[in-house]
Amino acid sequence: MTDYAGAIKNGNGRIGVGFREVPADSRENVISLIETFKDVGLGGFLLVRWPGQPLLEIPVTEGRTGVVVIGGLNPVAILEETGIKRQSKALAGMVEYERLFHYKEMNDRIRAML
Repeated sequence: MTDYAGAIKNGNGRIGVGFREVPADSRENVISLIETFKDVGLGGFLLVRWPGQPLLEIPVTEGRTGVVVIGGLNPVAILEETGIKRQSKALAGMVEYERLFHYKEMNDRIRAML
């Protein structure tokens, strides 16, 4: 259902995106973050609308702003389109709360495993 290769080659294709709503008061912060991401070579945001206005004919809750972001299984779609065999699993599941830790501990935990 995708044409990621076409989107890359000539701008005409189909890629996976997601629709999000953010608080209307944060719209300018979101736009600022988008610019920061672009400055370091990260894309991902396609559209940001004004508060309460529909986005791509999707209604937006009053007091919220609609945002369209690139995401999902686009990397897998490229593999599928080019005939590369792949197997994927959802990154979701249940885990005991006691096993969770703060992200700032990640580097130390990785070093301890090496």
